[in-house]
Amino acid sequence: MNKLTKNILIIIALTSVGFLLIAPLFDQDESEFVERVVAVETLSVSESAFEESYRSVAFISPLQVTQAAFQNIGTITQINVKEGDRVRVNQVLARIDDEQSRLQLQNSKEALSNAQFNLQTAQSNEQAQKQLYDEAIANDEEAINTLFENQNQAKIDRDIALETYEANRDELGEQDSETQSSLITYNQAELSYQVALTQYNTALDSGESNEVVLARSRYNAAQSNTNANTTQVNIARNNVTQAENNLENTVLRATVSGTVVRVVGNVNELATPLAPVVVIASDELKAIFGVPFQWLPTIFVDQSISIFNSTNQIDATVSSISPLPDQASRTYEVSVNLPSGSFAIGSSVSIDIALDDIVGVWLPISSILNDGQPYVYVVEDNRALKRRVTLLGFNNSDVRVEGLTANETVVINGMKSLRSGTSVKVVSQP
Repeated sequence: MNKLTKNILIIIALTSVGFLLIAPLFDQDESEFVERVVAVETLSVSESAFEESYRSVAFISPLQVTQAAFQNIGTITQINVKEGDRVRVNQVLARIDDEQSRLQLQNSKEALSNAQFNLQTAQSNEQAQKQLYDEAIANDEEAINTLFENQNQAKIDRDIALETYEANRDELGEQDSETQSSLITYNQAELSYQVALTQYNTALDSGESNEVVLARSRYNAAQSNTNANTTQVNIARNNVTQAENNLENTVLRATVSGTVVRVVGNVNELATPLAPVVVIASDELKAIFGVPFQWLPTIFVDQSISIFNSTNQIDATVSSISPLPDQASRTYEVSVNLPSGSFAIGSSVSIDIALDDIVGVWLPISSILNDGQPYVYVVEDNRALKRRVTLLGFNNSDVRVEGLTANETVVINGMKSLRSGTSVKVVSQP
């Protein structure tokens, strides 16, 4: 017997045995087959109103992580803290070489002192020139007044002389010696009046005297000198302020109270404004979590929020909401400020935000199954059928779903024994 023949005989033998084993099944009556029926509890779907809430997981981090850097360039001479140290606001963290800053401050103070002395001298000269100017104006006014009085007196003298002449002429005659003498007196008085009037009018037409013009010019020059020296004092004072700031900037101080998480710089290294020397995590904390776009309209700044873990619960408010989504998760970052020590940095906590009453189809969370997408079992003609749903919101142990219609029957207990199409028996229906 060859090998092929032997294999054929073995296959025939095995087939015969298999037929003998299953043959009795063909003799059974179809009426004897019993379908498996699963007992389930169900719930009739209807719309109801619940206070919806948003729940998520948040992570605790410092409210601020400050990278302390010098504002000036210089060689680091001291570093006064190490990683893990607690620091308070304004505490000295490090120093850089301050020799040049101190020299700059000394020179700027000397320049300010000189500028202030020059200003005082200029102000004294201005006051003296103003006094001379005022005196020149007064002298000018007095001279005008004198000329005015002179021409008035000359006019009076002339008028008297004229009256005397005319009286003598009428009484003694034109050729009388006394009349001729009074005529001479009148002519002299008329000439004196014309001279006085001319002097007065000339003074008025000429305006200010040369003495006044010169005094004003000197006074204006003194004022300009005072203004220039005032500017120099202001510049010198600003230089002193800048030098004081430069000296202060050789000392690096903490701007927040917290814990030193890293010391970057080293003594004798060059410090620059772009290179942090010490990194500080603030005592104040914040909880951060992401919100999907569809939930964004329901959450706002100052909204009440509960933050908790197994040992602590804090009632707080939403501090900020990012206007742009995270590139990776496509969620919007929400931040909640928390007091120091409320939770451990780096830990995760639960958050709960109570929203408005929402009308919709609410089911127990335990009735929702998931195979990559959420679904439930609905009962139709005593069979369980798989139905995809969309989760819209939560309220304690209930979830608001989309994808069901009113009066549909949903399995709420016994789902684990079901497959789509499984025959079911409702044992209770709340």
